[in-house]
Amino acid sequence: MNIRLQKFPLILIIVFLCIATFAADKIEGAFGMKLGDTFDPSSAIRILEGKDGIPSYQFNTTNAFRSFKNYFVMVTPKTHQIYSIWAVGKIGDLQAGKEEQAKVMELLRKQFGNDEAPTDMEIHQGNRLVATKLVGNVDVTIAILYTDSDLKALADKERLTAK
Repeated sequence: MNIRLQKFPLILIIVFLCIATFAADKIEGAFGMKLGDTFDPSSAIRILEGKDGIPSYQFNTTNAFRSFKNYFVMVTPKTHQIYSIWAVGKIGDLQAGKEEQAKVMELLRKQFGNDEAPTDMEIHQGNRLVATKLVGNVDVTIAILYTDSDLKALADKERLTAK
């Protein structure tokens, strides 16, 4: 009887840790888009072609977030499945950019919980990633991106078979 009472607090701690672990959201998407959903490229408000020739499709969102003003998806070329969702915004100077990036990462860590391979500006959950980046020193741009690595691999495969 006494041994059972001694084990009870340990069991409560284990149950609490399990609940806390599963309470975090899964990385599924952002800004009204979900990774893996189909996106019709003709619905884009603008198409930007990267240096590698891969298009990004700009869309309007009703879920605007902080300093981010432009929203994009990248899709698999044949099946048009969303494999990456981006938001981009001008932030001013580098110091302001670093401060905004730290705030955004703090919010993301609260939303998605502990990650499997923590780095300063990335959160990983299995094949999914959410990350922030700063570009520039004077006119700094901040970006947040959600990516599914399995769908990105499918996009690369579809690109190769299309040629």
